[in-house]
Amino acid sequence: MSIKVFGIDLAKNFFQVCILNIDGIISSNRKVHRDRLLHTIRQLPDNTPLAME
Repeated sequence: MSIKVFGIDLAKNFFQVCILNIDGIISSNRKVHRDRLLHTIRQLPDNTPLAME
């Protein structure tokens, strides 16, 4: 999967994370608990842009 950007909506305990693919289509949109966020980010390809609100 070619990821254009990985977006994170910050909150207290759960973060909403979204993956926008190279075609501009949302390929994933889910909640991630604070304890799992770093693990989720580490699964991304190197040099994937991160956007946070």
